[in-house]
Amino acid sequence: MCSKLVEDQRSNLFNLYWSFDKGEKKQFLKKHTIIKTTPRKRTLALQSRRHLFIKYFLMIGNQRIRICKTIFLNTLGIGEKTIRSLVCN
Repeated sequence: MCSKLVEDQRSNLFNLYWSFDKGEKKQFLKKHTIIKTTPRKRTLALQSRRHLFIKYFLMIGNQRIRICKTIFLNTLGIGEKTIRSLVCN
């Protein structure tokens, strides 16, 4: 899935994201991620740190393409902490 992105497309997405203000960046991230609960519990703990997972998407043309976390973070030039703060809010 990640190989579908061309360097020009990644550059355009990077420039678009960084042209936004703080609120618009947050909306962009919410629009391009889906946060879901894990389908089954794998631990006896009441609240596991792995109770959620995130699917990452980017718009290429008019298509919404699912991509890996690494390419998503590197394309936008953001860190994992940015995504984690989005999940917690």
